[in-house]
Amino acid sequence: MTRLSMSFLAAVAVAGVATTTSSAQQGSGPIALVGARVIDGTGAAPIANATLLVSNGRVERIGPSASLKIPDGVTRISVDGKTIIPGLINAHGHLNNGDRSLPLYDQIIQQLRLYGRFGVTTVYALGDDGTESVRVSQENERGPLDRARLYAAGPSTVAKTAEEARRLIAERQAQGVLFLKTRMNGGANDMAPEVYTALIDEAHKRKLFVASHLFHLSDAKRLVDAGLDVIGHSIRDQDVDADFVAGLKRRNVGYIPTLTRDLSVFQYDSPPAYLTDPFFLRGQPLFAAADRARQGSCAACENAGQPGRAGREARLRPGIAKSQAAIGRRRPDRNGYR
Repeated sequence: MTRLSMSFLAAVAVAGVATTTSSAQQGSGPIALVGARVIDGTGAAPIANATLLVSNGRVERIGPSASLKIPDGVTRISVDGKTIIPGLINAHGHLNNGDRSLPLYDQIIQQLRLYGRFGVTTVYALGDDGTESVRVSQENERGPLDRARLYAAGPSTVAKTAEEARRLIAERQAQGVLFLKTRMNGGANDMAPEVYTALIDEAHKRKLFVASHLFHLSDAKRLVDAGLDVIGHSIRDQDVDADFVAGLKRRNVGYIPTLTRDLSVFQYDSPPAYLTDPFFLRGQPLFAAADRARQGSCAACENAGQPGRAGREARLRPGIAKSQAAIGRRRPDRNGYR
């Protein structure tokens, strides 16, 4: 039997069970999920017929149903035929595709609930309004949630001088963000080394970690040398060399490939098969219509003579194949950077 202390409810890879679990937790105390196959995320073999005991929003115990005793007074929920895994994490998200007829706070909640329906229990927003997003993130620990947790970076932090960088970091912390995102676009207007070095230094002094949007290997190397904590995109201009990968591992620098972001710039040249997949269509109407609009936009680009699928794939291919080699883990907690 495995005893776990998770800061999230287990996500269930079938629609409806995560919502049922959350509702039961809010209304009737401890629950037992009985009969599912469980993959607990530790590397152990799956448990074919398992029971999970959940109390106060945490998975307390997992074990074979035949041997794990369910205490008296615990609500039993049958999950026969389903598979339960630890909650998935979107390490680089943007919550800007909600129902625009709603207030921004409600849009964010709407999208986080949709994430939860697909088994994503944590979202890191790398670039947001810094007000409503922070308000939502501050609700993470206020009892059981019916949605994914949110960790917000606020607006991207870019400065022209070292003094401005330090001032902006102080302002972001006062807003209540849990980490920072900055940007290096590979252009003439990028921050000078003394500016991004001051930005990272001030963030660390305030117990905040820093992620960066970037494209070029040369920028990634300079930022990492300055103390960057997380590379927020694949390096896409050339292959990543082994020494750099080793340096990322040694320094415990996180690497978020965002490979699906790169895929999205050409996959809509023709309708992807998943647009008709029943699992995907559970998200209607929130994003299915938006995807159809994106497909039409890409088709219009093709008709206007913009580079097609083959050209886009060729442009993005350098560096992507090796970009998954350096993946680290960092997570803010209530004490900030670690």
